[in-house]
Amino acid sequence: MKTVAAVDLGSNSFHMIIARSDGGPPQVLDRLRERVRIAGGLDEEGRIDEATQQRAFDCLARFGHRLREFSSDQVRAVGTNTFRSARNARSFRRRAEAALGHRIEIISGGEEARLIHLGVHSQLPQLDARHLIVDIGGGSTELIVADGSKILLAESLPLGCVTHTRRHFRKGRLTEKIFRQAILAARVELRPYTARFRELGWTVALGSAGTAHAIERLIHSTGDPGEPITRAGLRRLRDHLIEAETIDCLELPELNEDRRPVIAGGIAVLSAIFKACKVGELTATPGGLREGILTDLVGRDGSGDVREATIAQFQGRFEVDLAQAARVERTALRLFEVAREAWGLDTGAGALLRLAARLHEVGLSISHRGHQRHGEYLIRCSELPGFSTDEQEAIAFLVRFHRRKVRTREMELPEMLTEAEAHRLLLLLRLAVSFHRARVEDARLPFAPRVEGEALQLCFPPGWFSRHPLTEEELRRELELASSLGVEVSVELGAADA
Repeated sequence: MKTVAAVDLGSNSFHMIIARSDGGPPQVLDRLRERVRIAGGLDEEGRIDEATQQRAFDCLARFGHRLREFSSDQVRAVGTNTFRSARNARSFRRRAEAALGHRIEIISGGEEARLIHLGVHSQLPQLDARHLIVDIGGGSTELIVADGSKILLAESLPLGCVTHTRRHFRKGRLTEKIFRQAILAARVELRPYTARFRELGWTVALGSAGTAHAIERLIHSTGDPGEPITRAGLRRLRDHLIEAETIDCLELPELNEDRRPVIAGGIAVLSAIFKACKVGELTATPGGLREGILTDLVGRDGSGDVREATIAQFQGRFEVDLAQAARVERTALRLFEVAREAWGLDTGAGALLRLAARLHEVGLSISHRGHQRHGEYLIRCSELPGFSTDEQEAIAFLVRFHRRKVRTREMELPEMLTEAEAHRLLLLLRLAVSFHRARVEDARLPFAPRVEGEALQLCFPPGWFSRHPLTEEELRRELELASSLGVEVSVELGAADA
């Protein structure tokens, strides 16, 4: 049994689930939740203010205390909309990681939607009818149409209960006119997508995340306890809010004090979805992003790792030469295993090198000329299920500089790698590519790699360079690049080549 933790750093609340699993469905051991509302701490310039940051760090320190004995492969922590959009997100994340004691991944809206669907499906495994999932978070809303476990359409929109309340109910006033404006603004955001969602259709509509559960509880408390969320129920809630006139005066049974400041924005967004997508009724459902993170994390230990399928599909889509990719991957990982301890590289760095080797020629589908740039763009800008934006950025970096001249002034280092890690992984990939330029199948390496101190040494047999002058010239250039990047790589030649 392996104990794992999923940490969901949402724009409204921070959640953590701790569970154990032997590869099957995880058994939940503990749940923690704190209302941090980082989206509510964004100032006029789009920066998270200091008071909100401190509230987040205090929460993460408490989570981190619980995770002190967990290794990196037992924890997956993800940041969502506010982590994606805040102008000071990079410095905020560094301090947040220090407080938590684990790396925080920033995921795209598409990846967030995939994990939400995975979390809902993990709680409702028998759900095979076509269904709509609506997840209204603090800073974004995800809409997903799926058939059973297969997603047909998913969109992430910049509409959240916190951000929409701040934007349209800033002074705390609750009037019919303000609600109309808030609903109309949400419908404008939804407009480009509603036709496609209506065209697909669904049999069941489900609401995940706290907003849907809070609205369902309020509808039950003001009407029929067994009633699902309907347009009539939403209209009734709006009437109650308008009657209160201000958020401060709002009193409703089942309305939690920490939900009160943001419920108006959530009701407005859900009302817009009902009208735009022609939803008849919606039921709050268990499962969501954090359960999806947990299920995905458990799956990475077995055959359920979606990242493997993603890379295989990406290779097929862009017609990658699989044999050449495998040759480069094999050599790059052989070099990595020799150098990893001396160079301080962990298994995560090795995984990035492996994926970059598999995708290093993906840009050839566009053009041979400058295909490293095309590959970088495709990897950086595509939806890659299972990968964080940091991982995509790191793989794109390695692909971008795996060939041709490297101008250090053009190199923007990926966030998840130190300068030394980035340079060392890049050299390993470049060396592997250089030795397979002839695209000939040969299971044997032409050299014996070893490490002395921090220097990677490549030991060639006598006479080898005499028979491979082109590779000798390429290797000379790679050694020059290694020196300029501060990476120690040297060649030991046999007597005939000395």
